[in-house]
Amino acid sequence: FARNAPKGYYDVIIQDSSDPFGWDEDGNEFELPSAVLYTKEHLENLYQALSSDGVLNFQTDTYNLPHDLEDAKEWREKLLEI
Repeated sequence: FARNAPKGYYDVIIQDSSDPFGWDEDGNEFELPSAVLYTKEHLENLYQALSSDGVLNFQTDTYNLPHDLEDAKEWREKLLEI
C-alpha cells in the first residue's frame, strides 16, 4: 500500500502493526513478516504519502519489556532521518 500510495495524498496515516519479531521455544529472537513495516524504506514511503502538513501515528510496542524502549528509540531515529 505505502509503496504505491500517491505522493502527498493523505492527511493522516495510522500504522498499528504487529511486532516485527518474536521468540522461539528456545528464547531465540526471529524476524516476523511484519518487520518490513519497521524499515526505513517503508517509513520513507509513508512520509512521501503524507500531505505537507500530514500526521503519521506510528504504534510501536509495549514499554513493559526492556528491549521495547530501545526499539522505539531506533524507529524514532529512522523517522527523524526522513
